[in-house]
Amino acid sequence: MFKTDYERIKYYYNCGWATTEQLKLYVKYNVITDTEMQKMISKTAQ
Repeated sequence: MFKTDYERIKYYYNCGWATTEQLKLYVKYNVITDTEMQKMISKTAQ
């Protein structure tokens, strides 16, 4: 269904299934980049 971890995590975040704190963990463990996390957060904040 998802081609990348970024797409999967973005979907979870947009659905409310992942928090900002969880996104930070994904960055910490190099699953997504800080830039990708910032894109997710800024898109939902608008």
